[in-house]
Amino acid sequence: AQGKIAEQQHRGKSISVFSLNQQVALFNLRFTELAVVALDTNTIAFGKLERVRAAIDAGMNSGARASSETVALAMRDPNALVGIGGIIPANLTRNLDFLNPEISRSIAAIRQFYGTVGVSETRFNLNTVFRTETPGAARTLGDTVEGLKQFAPALISMQMTGERARLSRTAVENTKIGVQGNEVQVSLDLAQEDFSALLRVF
Repeated sequence: AQGKIAEQQHRGKSISVFSLNQQVALFNLRFTELAVVALDTNTIAFGKLERVRAAIDAGMNSGARASSETVALAMRDPNALVGIGGIIPANLTRNLDFLNPEISRSIAAIRQFYGTVGVSETRFNLNTVFRTETPGAARTLGDTVEGLKQFAPALISMQMTGERARLSRTAVENTKIGVQGNEVQVSLDLAQEDFSALLRVF
């Protein structure tokens, strides 16, 4: 059966609760459902339902809003259609176990991220930057992401066929990875027709 979406109200906020088809691991947490709520115009909270409710309570009680640092990350490109930004506490990824130890260490080194979505008449672009603790950690993370990109075509061939496989390969081919200082930049640039087709087949 496909996952279901339910709406719940908590202190005037509407929470969307997604029932997942199977248990999903995110960092060190495992989910069978995922709750999402907009705390304010700049902040989205997601996670287990009880934690999302607690985030609403905390905001109501303290008037808390997204930190100026987080907002600044999300608004680095004022011309973007969508901007995102976030800070990842070290304790969230300290015991991360994802695919293998090297990949786990690379992801655990990320402390901030920001990204933008841009759309023109002919192109769609997605730019994401991961900021690590040190330039060395960024180089390692960049190598890890580049390795995953090189492996992706083989995985696509094993898991997909037809138009879905072709479009996925196109997305991989149009993904660029760069490292500058302690930042890893991942960018995707697609023709609008390919992006629209991706949305249809997935």
